[in-house]
Amino acid sequence: MRESSEIDLFKNAIEAFNHPFLIINVEDYTILEANSASGIFKGEKTTCYALKHSRNKPCKKEICPLEIIKETKQPTTVEHIHYDDNGNQCIVEVHAYPIFGEDGKVIQIIEYIFDITERKRTEKSLIRFRNALDSSGDSIFIIAYPSFRLIDVNKTACIELGYEKEELLSLKFFDIKPYMSKEEIIDKFKEVMNCSIDIREGYQGVGCAETFETQHLRKDGSVFPVEVSIHVSDMTSESNELLFVATARDITERKEAELKLSEYAEKLETEFKRAKKIHERTFLSEIPKIEGVSLEAHFYPAQRLGGDFYNIIKVNNKLLIYLADVSGHGLDGTIITTFVKETIESYISFKPDKLDPKLILEHINKQYRKDNYPYDYFLCIFLAVLDLDTFELCYTGTGMQFTPLVRLGNGEIITLNNEGLPISSAVPAKFVDFTPSTIKLSPGSTVLFFTDGIAEQEGNKSIYEENLKEIFYSKGNLPPEVLKHIINDDFCKFNNGSLQGEDDITYVIMQLESGDKKEYSFEFKSDKSQLDKLSSEVYPIINAFSKENVSFQGLYELVTNAIEHGNKENAKKKVYIDIIITGEYIVAIVEDEGKGFDWLEKKTAPLDLEHSGERGRGIILTQMLCDSLYYNEKGNKAFLIMETK
Repeated sequence: MRESSEIDLFKNAIEAFNHPFLIINVEDYTILEANSASGIFKGEKTTCYALKHSRNKPCKKEICPLEIIKETKQPTTVEHIHYDDNGNQCIVEVHAYPIFGEDGKVIQIIEYIFDITERKRTEKSLIRFRNALDSSGDSIFIIAYPSFRLIDVNKTACIELGYEKEELLSLKFFDIKPYMSKEEIIDKFKEVMNCSIDIREGYQGVGCAETFETQHLRKDGSVFPVEVSIHVSDMTSESNELLFVATARDITERKEAELKLSEYAEKLETEFKRAKKIHERTFLSEIPKIEGVSLEAHFYPAQRLGGDFYNIIKVNNKLLIYLADVSGHGLDGTIITTFVKETIESYISFKPDKLDPKLILEHINKQYRKDNYPYDYFLCIFLAVLDLDTFELCYTGTGMQFTPLVRLGNGEIITLNNEGLPISSAVPAKFVDFTPSTIKLSPGSTVLFFTDGIAEQEGNKSIYEENLKEIFYSKGNLPPEVLKHIINDDFCKFNNGSLQGEDDITYVIMQLESGDKKEYSFEFKSDKSQLDKLSSEVYPIINAFSKENVSFQGLYELVTNAIEHGNKENAKKKVYIDIIITGEYIVAIVEDEGKGFDWLEKKTAPLDLEHSGERGRGIILTQMLCDSLYYNEKGNKAFLIMETK
């Protein structure tokens, strides 16, 4: 009775286990006893190798716990591949214990089996993760905060710092940063920690990190530059400290590259400045004064170094004007523009009596091909020669997209021919045609030469070409200096307040003086008493030709501003007044010797006489009394346009 009770107690005990429990006969591998967790039905007879391995013979000796115990008579633990009822493979850990007979031989074994499939997967994942950490090109540190103990490091950190892992883990994060104080490092960690707290409380964000550059100290005492990035972890250490992850990237090569790049940039900047000076020397220091002809020019590069170029040269009774546009800007453009200038000057020095546009361009084309410039260089030129005796304009162009605009003295509009391929090694010589054309200009005629930059500038869903034509055809009779500022003022408005375009902005204005032109010049001291002189000497002239008497009041306001605000009533400074009168217009030019002012802001400000200030009110009144008011860029020279009777 007692024996039966003990057996029942044993069976109930093993049945309580939630893992398979087996008692196996060592002679024939049959399972003598098993709990429900083993998957054996009550009364079922089977072997251990058939139950868990779906085999018809015992397992290999080296992995069979039964065979191992038979030999060693000692408990053992092995890992096996078992199969469940559905044939799915699982990894198990088998704990086996011997049961001895009276003769001391092993007669049975007890097996207790744990399914460790998930544990093995986790272990493999951890191994892969560890291998990935150690394979990383960056050093990785796990840091406990606030003690700053190094909890873990990867292999790269040990190699870069020259420590064994155990040595490195005995240090603190401060110990490898010789050029940062403890307080500085603490501040970096606090910034990350505070930011992360904000995010956890509901702020939008991807996460917080602090990235900075510093130096790391190796075991041998040498240092090297690193870029460190610190993140806070969601885990804590065994001592309940916050854990931070810091990655450090060796940026030695980057710093060396940056140094070389800086040295190269400095060298390039030096070369660039030299090229810029060369390019600037190709431009005229001042527009030449030619009797009977008024000239004005404007150049604004799209980049620091432009590719456009213009020149005006008087040779005997001929006036040579040309504009060049080189494909590409920068140093390449400077090379070509310098070539053009020197080639034309050499031609003129040898053949001053043969100033023919066709011959000049043929000479340029010949030299260009002789110098063997690359195929991707293209040179576009418009070249014109004006006979100062007959006013015949002989011209030719190559590669220019837009034709110069011409307004004759009687207001008639003329279109110039401007055809031909650009000069380039890529264009066969037989396809280049420099045949010139000739037109007769009358007194008062105006010609606007320009490159494609100003005409093709985009803005307000259109290009500036139509604006340019409208201004030129309606106001081309005005003096070139005035016309230049009208164009620039309008272009600036079209181009969102900037004179810089997507391409170089280059143009030259040439105007033949009309027969009825009258000019008067005055010089005033910076003294309000001079305003009486203005009334007595200038007013009669304006009044004799002006359509409206109030126009003089506008001039009076400008001169007052020049004395008071421009020259600050400095007795050593002068105010200069030029009056130009033709049958179509009166232009009054007022120039002071002051620093200028932001005239665009004053001119475009809303009409408010009460709060505009003295100078602002003067400008507003002048605009109200006269037809047009313009300023030079500096703001110390005003151009007032009035209608004639």
